[in-house]
Amino acid sequence: MSELRSALGRIIKTFRKARRLSQDELALRAGVDRGYLGAIESGQANPTVDKLDAIGEALGVRFGSLIASAAGVPGALDLSQADAEAAVPAIPAHRRSSAPRVSPDGALAN
Repeated sequence: MSELRSALGRIIKTFRKARRLSQDELALRAGVDRGYLGAIESGQANPTVDKLDAIGEALGVRFGSLIASAAGVPGALDLSQADAEAAVPAIPAHRRSSAPRVSPDGALAN
């Protein structure tokens, strides 16, 4: 098993847990098989660039940052902030509500 694959798997698992996602949920969001995701997290699988990009996108982490962090580039990803970020998970812009806001008196607010 490659040290880079192991490090990458640990990083993915750390961010998945910080975002309170199960392997099933992350796999569904990323479009990969749950068993395959487990193999990636344990460093057993050698994922393609496309799969890593999809996983990164599902986690809200850039592909390049995942790779740089796994390779040991200082400051690539701050894993110490992973838990803090989990409290307010990122919501992609296309999934945010565009419903109008209503003030307490029932009037539409901007």
